[in-house]
Amino acid sequence: MLASPSKLLLILLARMVASTDVVFAPDLTGACSFMIFGSSAITLGASGLYSGNIGMSPTTIAAVTIPDGMVAVEGQEYSTALPQVYGYVYGPGAATSAAHDAMLSAYASANALPVSGAVDDRSIALGGQTFKAGVYRWSAAAGMAAGSVVNIVGALGDVFIFQLNTLTTGASSSIVLSGGVTPATVFWILGSTLTLGASSSFSGMALAGTAVTVGASVDWTGSVYAQSAITMYATIPYDL
Repeated sequence: MLASPSKLLLILLARMVASTDVVFAPDLTGACSFMIFGSSAITLGASGLYSGNIGMSPTTIAAVTIPDGMVAVEGQEYSTALPQVYGYVYGPGAATSAAHDAMLSAYASANALPVSGAVDDRSIALGGQTFKAGVYRWSAAAGMAAGSVVNIVGALGDVFIFQLNTLTTGASSSIVLSGGVTPATVFWILGSTLTLGASSSFSGMALAGTAVTVGASVDWTGSVYAQSAITMYATIPYDL
């Protein structure tokens, strides 16, 4: 699921208190009109459902690969011959250039935030853990075992920032938000890659330093921004 602009306005308003620190969510308003934004290539799986705009910059629109039978025309709605994509695709231009700059700025600011409290570099496995509002950091590769669950608990407006090198989730693993937490205030900041296992459930705003790969039948609530390529196999994203 990828986020609608109205919900992303929460990014500007949301904040959290962790220990004695006040941390604001990174500003993605310049990119919030895109649910999927890639810098070098975007490939969409044939059996997915994609609801929202897709942006590409600085690489040309030709680097967007969509299911057979659908036509990507810059600034126009996708063909409805196969009603899998509800939105528009945009190549390099003023809007995508601004989104690219916003992505890089948000990525840098979120990655530079200090860790909340005394916790730094938690155990490499995320599965089975519960997180309250705060900033968390892993210096090594992080992962979730197949079928494992991460619980993110808080209230509306609470901000969660996860600074990771890489993140790989196993098949059928889940990110569960509760207590009023929305995907618009959960940020996954990847130094390198994000890889989601088949049939897993993922929530939040992902900003990847390189590439994002999404496995078959993944249910994603949020948006994805990559400084390299995005590959989605049968993802099922919706507007928030």
